Amino acid sequence: GDGGSNNNNNKASNNNNNSNNNSAQQLLNRHSLSQLFARAVLLQSLNRAWFAAAPFIDFSDRKDFAHEDIDANKWSLRSKFLSVKDVIFPHVKDHLFRVMLEQTSRIVPSDSLSIDRPLALRPQARTQNRGLDLVFGQAFQQKFYNAKTDRLRSTTQPWSIKFKGEGASDHGGPYREVLSHIATELMGNYPSLRLFVPSPNAQHQLGEG
Repeated sequence: GDGGSNNNNNKASNNNNNSNNNSAQQLLNRHSLSQLFARAVLLQSLNRAWFAAAPFIDFSDRKDFAHEDIDANKWSLRSKFLSVKDVIFPHVKDHLFRVMLEQTSRIVPSDSLSIDRPLALRPQARTQNRGLDLVFGQAFQQKFYNAKTDRLRSTTQPWSIKFKGEGASDHGGPYREVLSHIATELMGNYPSLRLFVPSPNAQHQLGEG
């Protein structure tokens, strides 16, 4: 049954973890404490240098690279930086990512988004018109299709919600309600909107979330 299968998967996962731990311990035992300390200091120095230089490196995946010499690209500063990403500490990557988010965020004027909830709640909306009658489909057509990326990076509420035929004013409630509705549609069983595939646990209603 499903319970037996889950138990076998857990045992296999535990065995893999134990094997990885044993392999890591064997690697550590090959080196003296002074060698391990020297490597730790070297990694810390590399991470500090990497973090200091990263803001000056163009990491974008530029299309014109395809027309350049592939061998030459391997010697580019961008390529060299990316080649050592596996030894960069997670907290260094996370901090750099957050700094980039802060520096590229924008405050954009709030725009309006009109949602027809009765249209989205019709049974036909689940199966017809490629999901464009659903709340997600309506929002996609109005704001997300060919949307400028800076509007999606706003630090403020990027749009206010107007429900067609309803007198609700958006002071945050309708905005949150629409986002919740969109999440429900994306994760629900909507034949007209199959953007995500349920995991085996979701299909068998196992676990939480």
